[in-house]
Amino acid sequence: MAVVYGGQVYTSTNSGVTWTARESNRDWTSVASSSDGTKLVAVVFLGGQIYTSVDSGLTWTTQENAGQRYWASVASSADGSKLVAVDKYSSDSNGGQIYTGQNFPAIIRAGGQGSSGQFQYLGNGTWQQLSPTVNGSTLTGLNPANLSAGTANINISGNAATATSATTATTATTTTGISGGALTTVTNIANGQIATQALNATNLTGTIADARLSSNVALRSAVNNFTGASNTFSGPVGIGTATPSQALEVNGNAQVNETLYFPPTLGDKLWLWSPTSSSSLDGYGLGIQSLQLQVYCYSNAAIVFGQGASASFTEKMRIASSGNVGIGTNNPGSKLSVNGTISSPMWNAATVINTPGSLPLSGSFNSGGGTLMITASGSGYTSTAGQNIGMNVLIDGTVRVVCTIYANAATTHLAFVQKTIVVSGIPAGAHTVQIQAHSGTLTDGNDGFCVSVLELPF
Repeated sequence: MAVVYGGQVYTSTNSGVTWTARESNRDWTSVASSSDGTKLVAVVFLGGQIYTSVDSGLTWTTQENAGQRYWASVASSADGSKLVAVDKYSSDSNGGQIYTGQNFPAIIRAGGQGSSGQFQYLGNGTWQQLSPTVNGSTLTGLNPANLSAGTANINISGNAATATSATTATTATTTTGISGGALTTVTNIANGQIATQALNATNLTGTIADARLSSNVALRSAVNNFTGASNTFSGPVGIGTATPSQALEVNGNAQVNETLYFPPTLGDKLWLWSPTSSSSLDGYGLGIQSLQLQVYCYSNAAIVFGQGASASFTEKMRIASSGNVGIGTNNPGSKLSVNGTISSPMWNAATVINTPGSLPLSGSFNSGGGTLMITASGSGYTSTAGQNIGMNVLIDGTVRVVCTIYANAATTHLAFVQKTIVVSGIPAGAHTVQIQAHSGTLTDGNDGFCVSVLELPF
């Protein structure tokens, strides 16, 4: 690790061949690391603060309770659990002091050069000053002249951590030795005597700091509360089962009150059930692939949508194992089977013109932007034999349908050949229809004309 005054913190994982910039540009003056490089601490000069990281410098936490000072140097123990920082100047610009602990700026030790004290790191940035300890094998007597009323706060090493209450002592009549191995409480110290009694678990209250716990702690059969930034478990965890086969196995109902997150990787995410005893994911579940949310089931099963709980389920739609989709039917025989009415704004049918008379004629219709099927028919005659006669059907001024017939005889009314034309690209909205006669085609009240429009939703 290295810092640049006015620059950033830099870390390297290959003995300095390459460096990665961390945090922001500040007046960095000193940096320290645990032996494995995961726990880092850096300080900023000129009214700066102390910053710590527990992930090799990826993220940093400002230790607000340390205050803004002229931090000049910082040091760390090998495991990163003990930290100490030096303030170059105090508030009056004289020499600063040494700081540590959760309650920044708590002075390590008040006194002159050579003064010392003992502290223990409890985790989560918390430090605790240790009381003097006495080994029970060497505690053979107490001088009552040195005891006064109040709390004595004597810690006895071995297997007993004790709290004591001292009363005013006048004479020493008995001396008592406390050896390691006996788990007792010291009650009253009076007249040079120490009274002891066995610890009763029902009388134990409060909490135990993480640093004092073994790495393998058994849980109670009653309620267990876990606090702190994180709690980790090594090996499978079973709730309601003594033989968990997965990282977490719950025999019973589970409730998640917040968001359940899955890692941002492709593959199976939620395995609901398998019809076989195989551990392979061949049952029912959810998966993720690139731009896909996968809902899968066993090869012979169907994916069914509906209402109600599983035991009282009412089916509304299904995707059969064949890939056919059924709406209102549980046995779709085609790619889409619908038992019921289908509606769409692009599913319309209209007879626009249906009238006798002479041309030109006009009408109008509305569409939803779908594909149009236009069917047109009509009749007419010619005064000159031996020529084609017919009509054009225009949609919004553009010819879409042409109907014709060849007239061998003159003055004979003939039906034009009916046409059905598919037209796409007509926008949604109102449209006009016009029928116009071809050149040389005559019409009168004896002729009839019809134009119908069918709109399909594709």
